Amino acid sequence: MATFLEKLKGGVIGAFLGDALGKEVEGRKRLPEESIKEIESPGYVWDGDYTDDTEMMISIMEALLEREFDPELLAQKFVENYHSYRGYGRGAKKVIRLLKEGHSWSEVAKLSFPGGSFGNGAAMRIAPIGLFYFYDENLLIKNAILSSIITHYHPLGVEGGVLMAYAISMALKKDPRTFLPIDFLDVLIEKEADIREEVYKYTYRYEGEDKEIYLYALKKAKGFLLENGVNLSRVKRQLGTSSKAHRSVVTAIYLFLKHFDTPFEGMMDAIRMGGDTDTIACMVGAIGGALNGMGVFPTEKIDRLTDEGKGKSYVLSLSEKLYKRLKDKGVL
Repeated sequence: MATFLEKLKGGVIGAFLGDALGKEVEGRKRLPEESIKEIESPGYVWDGDYTDDTEMMISIMEALLEREFDPELLAQKFVENYHSYRGYGRGAKKVIRLLKEGHSWSEVAKLSFPGGSFGNGAAMRIAPIGLFYFYDENLLIKNAILSSIITHYHPLGVEGGVLMAYAISMALKKDPRTFLPIDFLDVLIEKEADIREEVYKYTYRYEGEDKEIYLYALKKAKGFLLENGVNLSRVKRQLGTSSKAHRSVVTAIYLFLKHFDTPFEGMMDAIRMGGDTDTIACMVGAIGGALNGMGVFPTEKIDRLTDEGKGKSYVLSLSEKLYKRLKDKGVL
């Protein structure tokens, strides 16, 4: 079994790898199988660079190291690390602009999105929260919410981030040799209502049947696992592959569980289905890496990740510092 440090590294490098591979085909409806085989092959050459998913994840890691968790500091990190060419959405760009203009971190999401964003931007970057606060469920949920509401105020956007952080934290603590996908999903199903109630304390309670949309999706994912061999087209149709959190977060959890010991295959299924491929593959990689460790991913793919600027070596160094911080806190 991988060491805790290897699992911590796996969580962030898995996110980085999924993001970097998925961005190559983001937005396409579905790739032909020959293109999939090319991406899967050891000799596949691409730039290995990342998008806003990993850039914002790096900001969270830096903020945790500088002052544990402070949403005001994290908002500053989002501004400092911002590069528009990394594929930020229109709403996120507006959040960054408002922060630069001096608006409070607690207000910019409300000013940017009427009614609040339910995109998956909070979930795509959340891995460090799940990895760092694995030892305290209350802190994990609270800080996942605070991390999310800087850019997302709609309950669906925030709950997606918290569910992803919770899943990553659970995976980090599991032994892959005795891992049971159905048991893992049952815990998330049981926990969903409590997470939703916590989210409401920081956002707002809305009416309508969609308030239990994550619960329905998690139960649907369980059905797919029990059925075994479910066609990816059906998964895409019923769980989704869009940039909406409630149409991508559970998809990523399902793909992880389907391929829990070979998460690279889960990433490739995310790419096969098309849509928001970088973010879904990023989330699959984060959970799969947290369970198995960095060594579960193909070496040749990791080797091709960019090392320029805040690239692979920098991300790994942040992982090692987070590990040292956890040891110093006495939780390891």
